[in-house]
Amino acid sequence: MPTTELAPDITIPSDTVFQDVTAPDIDPTVIELVLPTSAEEVKDYTLLHVDPDELVIGPNVRLFDPQRLEDPQDEEYADFVADLLDQGNTIPIIARYDAHGQLIVIDGQVRTYGLRKAKKRATESGEVSWKKAFVIAQAHGISDEKATAIERMVEQHGANFLRFAMTQADQLRTVQGLLELGVEPVTVGKRLRLKNDDAAVLMAVAQSTHAAELAHQGVLGLSESAVIAEFEAYGDESAAVEELTECAQTNPGQIHNIAQRLRVARTERVALAAAAAELAEQGLTVIEPPDTLRGPQIRQLADLRPTAKTKPGGTLSIKRHATCPGHAAYLTFHRVWPDKEGTVTVIHVCTDFQRHKHAERNAEPGKTLIERPTYPTGSAVQTGPMTAEQKRYRKTVIAQGKAWDSATIKRMEALELFAKRRTLSQAEDTWLEAMRASSARYADAAGRGHRLALTLLGWDSKFAGNGNRAALRAEILKAKPERARVISMVMVLAALEQGVSRRRTWENPNEEEIAYFAKLRTLKLQTLEPSGPADWVPSEVEMLVLDRSEPVDAALAAAVEDEIEVEATLDDEDPGADDEPLADGEDLPTDGDATEVSDAR
Repeated sequence: MPTTELAPDITIPSDTVFQDVTAPDIDPTVIELVLPTSAEEVKDYTLLHVDPDELVIGPNVRLFDPQRLEDPQDEEYADFVADLLDQGNTIPIIARYDAHGQLIVIDGQVRTYGLRKAKKRATESGEVSWKKAFVIAQAHGISDEKATAIERMVEQHGANFLRFAMTQADQLRTVQGLLELGVEPVTVGKRLRLKNDDAAVLMAVAQSTHAAELAHQGVLGLSESAVIAEFEAYGDESAAVEELTECAQTNPGQIHNIAQRLRVARTERVALAAAAAELAEQGLTVIEPPDTLRGPQIRQLADLRPTAKTKPGGTLSIKRHATCPGHAAYLTFHRVWPDKEGTVTVIHVCTDFQRHKHAERNAEPGKTLIERPTYPTGSAVQTGPMTAEQKRYRKTVIAQGKAWDSATIKRMEALELFAKRRTLSQAEDTWLEAMRASSARYADAAGRGHRLALTLLGWDSKFAGNGNRAALRAEILKAKPERARVISMVMVLAALEQGVSRRRTWENPNEEEIAYFAKLRTLKLQTLEPSGPADWVPSEVEMLVLDRSEPVDAALAAAVEDEIEVEATLDDEDPGADDEPLADGEDLPTDGDATEVSDAR
C-alpha cells in the first residue's frame, strides 16, 4: 500500500514549499539517510484486501458487543464507522488461516465489526463502493493448537492493554500539523471527525502558542489550556495570561474560578470604557471612583441639597447641578447571575461641595455638614479619618466582595446544571429532612413560593406565585422518586443560597451557611465552561466559609462599615422636575462664588 497518498479532501496549498533532497545544490553529507539494508521479506504473511463478511472473528480476551455499532446515540462508534466507510482500516487486521482455509481474526475484531457495519450502511444507502478490510494474513502451519491459543491470548493482551492510546498532546499535534499545512479548521474537524466542542478546544489551543506549549509539556490538559488560549486570543490580556499560567502551575483546580473573575473584569473594562466615552461626548466630566464619599470634598448629589440655607431634606437634581463647576460623575459596574452583560451605573457628584456652597442633605439648618458618628477603637474614641489598618481592611473587604460576586456566577451556573439531573442518591434523604425541619431560610423560601428554586428548575414562569402552588405540587408528584429527590435538594439549596451575603458570609458564616457549602462540595457539581463541562471547585473566597480564620475585631469592622463601597443610593436619580424652591434670594453658586469662597479660605 502506498504510504505517501494524501487523505481525501485535504489539499496542500500551492505556496507550500517542500525540501527537494535530490536538488544538486543540496550537500548530501548534511542529510542523514537511514536505509533499511537489513530488511527481509516475510514469507509467512500476505497483505490482502478482504470482504469483511468473509473474515471469521475468533476468540478474543476483550469482549465487544457489536450492537453498540447499531446505536445512533453512541457518537463514538458512529464516527468510527463513518471513518471506516470513508477511509477503510488504515491499521491492518491481523488474521491467520486455519486448517480449512478460513481467515480467523486475531487482532482487530472491532475494526472487522465496524467494516461490516460500514459495508451494510453503504449497501443500504445505494452507494456503489465500500472499503474492503486491509488484512495481514499468516499461513496456517499450526501443529500445537493449545500453544497457539496461549500465544493468541498473550498477543491480544498486548494489543488491547499494553499499548498506548493517543494522548491529548498527540491529538493536538495532529491538529497543529494539519493547520500548518494550510488545511482549514473546519476541514480539520470534519476529517478527524471531532465533536464540535472538542474541535473548538483543539483549534483554540493549536492556534495559541503559549497554551499549546503548556499542553505539550503536560502542565495542563486541553480544556485548561483552552482557558489560557481564550485570553491570549484577545491580544491585550498579557497580565491575565500570566496569572492563569501561574495558577495552572501552582493551583490548577482554581483556574476556572480565576478565569471567571478575569472575564468579569474584562467585561467591566469594556463596559466602563464605552459608557465613559459616551458621557465625555455629552460634555460630562468623568472621574475615577473616589475612595470615600464622606470626606470633606466629594459627595454624590443624592446626599446634597443646594445650599446650607435650603430646608434640610431638600434635593439637588442632576439638571440643577449641571452648571456647577464641581459637576462630575463616576461609574460603577455590577454583574451578577444570570445577567450576562452586567450593568453600568452613573453616579453624579460634586467634586468639592463645600467650596461650591452646597450642604449635606440632612445637615442642620444653616450648616454644611452632618455631625459624623464616632467609632470606638478599644477604650478610645476615634473621631478622625480611618487609620492605615482600617484602610487595609476596607480594601480587603471590597476585593473579597468582588471575588464573591464572581464566584456566585459560577456557583449558580453549577446549581442550574445540578437542577437538570434525573437522579439523586437516597443517602441524601437524611440531610434533606434535617434541613427542611430546621432551616429558617427554607421556611422563609417556602412562604415566598421558592422563587430561586423555580428559576433554577426552569419553572419560574410556569409555577411562580402562591396561586400556582397546587400546580407545582402536582408537577412534583408526577416525578419519579429519584427526580423528586433532585427537586427537593434544589429547593433546599436555593433557600440557603438566598440567605448568603457577599459582605458577611465569607467572613462570619452561620451554621446554615457552613452546612450549605459543605454539602455543595459533596454533590460533585459541574459548570459548563467554554471548553466544555468542568468540575465545580469552591473558589478561595468560598473556601473561607469552611476554613474560618480568627474573627475580625468588631470595632475595626464597624469603623469601615459605611465606607466599604462607594455606590449610588436609590435617590441618585434625576427626578425630572424642579426640586424644592430655593429660599428668597438664594441661588446656586457660580464660578465667581467659587472663587470668592476660595479666596476667603
